[in-house]
Amino acid sequence: MMQTLLLAVKFLPYWTLPLFLIFGEMAFIFRRRGNRGRMKKMLVVSIFFFALTAAFFVFRWDMVAIPWIERHI
Repeated sequence: MMQTLLLAVKFLPYWTLPLFLIFGEMAFIFRRRGNRGRMKKMLVVSIFFFALTAAFFVFRWDMVAIPWIERHI
């Protein structure tokens, strides 16, 4: 379980940035189709993944969280 968490944190920007782009594109597709409810949901998910990616670089999780997780495995 902890090794999976370590891998998820170690490669965080590589899987959250594509998800941010995918959900953002889906939000604009739903906006063009006139489905505002789904657009808002997809936009919220997209913003969440963008925030995760930004937090990774702002708080330097690669220097803080990864050594902490490795010590506790």
